[in-house]
Amino acid sequence: MMHRISQGFYWALRFFWPLVFYDLLAGAAGKIFGRDCVWLALFGAALVAIPVLYAVWRYRQNRGRRAGIREILTAFAEGMVLGVILNLLMAACGLAEYSGSYEKAAEYMFAMPLALQLLGMCILAPLAEELLFRGLAYTQLRETCPMWAAAVLSALYFGAAHGNIAQGIYGFLVGLCLAKSYEDKGLAGAVAMHMGANTGAVLLQLFFTA
Repeated sequence: MMHRISQGFYWALRFFWPLVFYDLLAGAAGKIFGRDCVWLALFGAALVAIPVLYAVWRYRQNRGRRAGIREILTAFAEGMVLGVILNLLMAACGLAEYSGSYEKAAEYMFAMPLALQLLGMCILAPLAEELLFRGLAYTQLRETCPMWAAAVLSALYFGAAHGNIAQGIYGFLVGLCLAKSYEDKGLAGAVAMHMGANTGAVLLQLFFTA
């Protein structure tokens, strides 16, 4: 009995510590840089987290295969289409109106200069989040779950981590696609799709505010 409890505790610790680590980094960076420099705090947290999460991912004998250039570009294009479609659907359904925290987060992120949006939202965030949610969380779930179950659970985890209803629903739907991309094309494919989805969202926002 005690052995099972200790195994469960170890599994939970192994599963949740990367997200706690990333959140602590973001919180610490936020305290240092202040609310007026949210983008700098997020960038700083991602830059510190990425090499750590990558080292852990490599150490854990990661799943997946290496994608070729064509597969990576295809995943990026698929992500852009996915991001545009889901953002349009969310706008049509008025989901953002039910989430004040989403509107505040969007206000902070989309108020940044375009170059910083592309750097943070389309490069650094996808790298850090794919290492965390697909590279580590999804891979750990796949040790004991079939692909569909690991995809659903990791997508729920990804959506819940965003902290509001609108981004939670969006994150869950995107997370399902990212898990499939990770399974088929490895980490590079999932990162490319995530980069594409965020790029599509940024360009869509730019189009409507132009």
